[in-house]
Amino acid sequence: MTFFVISYWCDMKYLGIVFLSGMFFGFSGIANAASPTIDDVYQMLLEQKDVQKEQQAKIASLEANQRSLERDVTKSKLREARLRDDLHKAKIQLASVQKATSHDFGEPTYDAPQRDEGFVASAGLLYVMPNISHESQGDITDYNLGFNISAGYQDANNVDFSINYKHFTTDDVLQKNLSTGVLGVDIPVTNIYTVNYDALDFETGKRLQLSDSISMRLSGGLRYATINQNSITQYVAFGNASDVGRESNLWGVGIKAGIAPEWNPNNSNFRIFSSLSGSYLAGKWDSKSSSDAHSSLFSMVDASVGVGYLLPTSIGDIEIKASYQYELLNISDTGSSTYFEYRGYQGAYGSIGYAFGDMN
Repeated sequence: MTFFVISYWCDMKYLGIVFLSGMFFGFSGIANAASPTIDDVYQMLLEQKDVQKEQQAKIASLEANQRSLERDVTKSKLREARLRDDLHKAKIQLASVQKATSHDFGEPTYDAPQRDEGFVASAGLLYVMPNISHESQGDITDYNLGFNISAGYQDANNVDFSINYKHFTTDDVLQKNLSTGVLGVDIPVTNIYTVNYDALDFETGKRLQLSDSISMRLSGGLRYATINQNSITQYVAFGNASDVGRESNLWGVGIKAGIAPEWNPNNSNFRIFSSLSGSYLAGKWDSKSSSDAHSSLFSMVDASVGVGYLLPTSIGDIEIKASYQYELLNISDTGSSTYFEYRGYQGAYGSIGYAFGDMN
């Protein structure tokens, strides 16, 4: 029995020694693994730097691809615009050589270039000077600004419907010496003359192609016009100052008709145009200073000549025009024509128009 106890005690002592030795060597290995060398750290930094270089190279490649795509998109848009312009010119040339089989006058004609159905609009500035009938006519040299706006609809057969509004205001000061016939004494006279002009037109028109490069628009409609003038004469005679004022208003409604030929040299987008229209109106003339009012008939003749350029775009056509306009007003009633001195205007006009849809 003593032998077995001694043997068991020796075995347990041996196992304890082995267990402690294993723990010692294990902790030694962990300690050795947790302490990297300088070479290991340097190697890790090199690997991180290589990774950063690869990422920067990928970013630079992506940015280069993006710039290349942007250049390709810009070139594609430019090519598309050139192709649209070439197509527009080809369609005009094709339409100009297509002859109709017959028409009302029994002569050969040409089909006009067709535009897709759509709305048209334009706006421009007037720079005009009024013409007056009294003895100071010709003394007015100042030009004043005004504006003209229009909107309408044009169908595929070159028939259009439009509304047009024109407005300007003038304010001129005329000065001269009036002879009294007494001892050669002249009286200085100052005439302040203002005009407020408004005209509203409702028109329908049809454009005809007369040849390869010449077209003509025929139009008709209604016009409403109202013109207000105010004339104040100031003079000093023998030490006494005096003012004489006279305000008059003329308005009317009537019919209007016009013709507008146009020439496109070499079927280009450049054009030379002119227009001539006349309207005959019935209305009323009244003088606010004397409370007189009379029914009145008067006519208005408008003429213009100018140049323009058509610029096709991807969403429509832009047209730029510059012209010189002249208007003549004539009043049938002799009483009103004596006191109403406005006789029309003349001046320059520039506009920008936009048409939704392309020419066929």
